[in-house]
Amino acid sequence: MWPCLLLALALLGTVPASHPAPLQLQGIPAGETPQWRYAFVNKLRTYALAQGYCQDKYRGQLASVHSSARNQELQKLARTYNTFISPWIGAVTSCKAGKWKSYWEDSSAWNYANWAPTQPLHIVTTCTTLSVRGKWKSYWEDSSAWNYANWAPTQPLHIVTTCTTLSVRDGLWRSRICLQLRPFICQY
Repeated sequence: MWPCLLLALALLGTVPASHPAPLQLQGIPAGETPQWRYAFVNKLRTYALAQGYCQDKYRGQLASVHSSARNQELQKLARTYNTFISPWIGAVTSCKAGKWKSYWEDSSAWNYANWAPTQPLHIVTTCTTLSVRGKWKSYWEDSSAWNYANWAPTQPLHIVTTCTTLSVRDGLWRSRICLQLRPFICQY
């Protein structure tokens, strides 16, 4: 009877047929919110479109990770789909007030990170922000004085935000240009 009921619900659009049942993680570490459920979406989307998909389909957002145990569980979830493309998670790194900062899209505390060596990647060697007059102003990452520039004609690149992937292979995080097409993990 249950398979028939599930089939009927899927045909009526109540249960999305293209998505497996979300994984409820067991043994949630202290300090984490136990009500989150996770869905790996094996559709290639840019970071922004992945975030929109999570909001539209799950009324959630890209996953935030607050412990090693959660990171391992999400890596395991992604591995079940036999993909070699690291999925988006909900962390971004951008320049705020002249300093690089990583944060979670869901505004939760930044209390855990699992960056690969040399990460997060700052796409440009300077951290740039838009000034009040509408011109880009550059800062050295070490806060030393900006007293010389020798930019090539189309530089500096003003890509100041990178988005984060969770490696299916080693579980480490890597910064990627947000316009890449990747699968993703939603939390809701």
